[in-house]
Amino acid sequence: MKIPDGFFIIYQPKYKVPCVFDLHARGVFKTRPFVTETAGFRVLGDQWAQVKLQCAWLTENRTSDKRSGRAWEFSVEERLLDLDQNLMPDPEALEEAVSDKSFRDRIIDSLDAWRTGYLPPKGKDYDRGLKEKILSSIRDHKARLRNELVHKNHNWIMAGLPRRLQDFKRYLYPAVREQLFPTYQKLGGESDEAKMIRHLVLFSHIFDHEGTDQFSAHNWGGLRPEDHAWECWSGFTGSEDESRRLCSTMDEVFRPLNQKLTAEDAVDNPTTL
Repeated sequence: MKIPDGFFIIYQPKYKVPCVFDLHARGVFKTRPFVTETAGFRVLGDQWAQVKLQCAWLTENRTSDKRSGRAWEFSVEERLLDLDQNLMPDPEALEEAVSDKSFRDRIIDSLDAWRTGYLPPKGKDYDRGLKEKILSSIRDHKARLRNELVHKNHNWIMAGLPRRLQDFKRYLYPAVREQLFPTYQKLGGESDEAKMIRHLVLFSHIFDHEGTDQFSAHNWGGLRPEDHAWECWSGFTGSEDESRRLCSTMDEVFRPLNQKLTAEDAVDNPTTL
């Protein structure tokens, strides 16, 4: 099941695999798919601390594709509901969206148990505390997505890295040797020089293959397709802050070098009118 772009899981009960959320995003099937749980819910949040309840369940209802004429016997139905500042859905909206009372009761019971340990103490700082909780949960989920991107792309990235490192050290590094590592340290970098170089080379290696058949992404939502390469690289660097620091390092060191080489090329190869 797909998560809407921009949203991340901040809570999902521990369903046995495969559950309804493990089914493919199209959500239609010729035969009954095997799932350990035919219905489930999870709580999603975005960077603005908006929170939604995503409910899904497998249902038997014959449908057909008008273009292909194919018939499907089973499909996944899904509902998205807003949650209030107490992380609860409107009872009437939940009843309208989920007709199965036993499923509604399970949702409420599970939400109540989770909220007990999740909600900050009531008081004047409640809204700020709740937002911090939600954003922290989003960071945790993004870290899991990054780790999955690293796992899915690890083999081809590691296979091409030695040659990339060799080329960098032979051709580019001599021109920036005096500025590169000091600039990184000035910006707050704490890795040693070898690790810094490895991360910079990984940057070019990963982004050169963005959008190619080699790069394996996912459609789990949260991460936009155009952000997959960045998030994969951040999985290798260890954090988004480190990725930004390395990008600032490259900007300060490589941009002047590029301008210098461009100017030299213009002198050596003047345009003939």
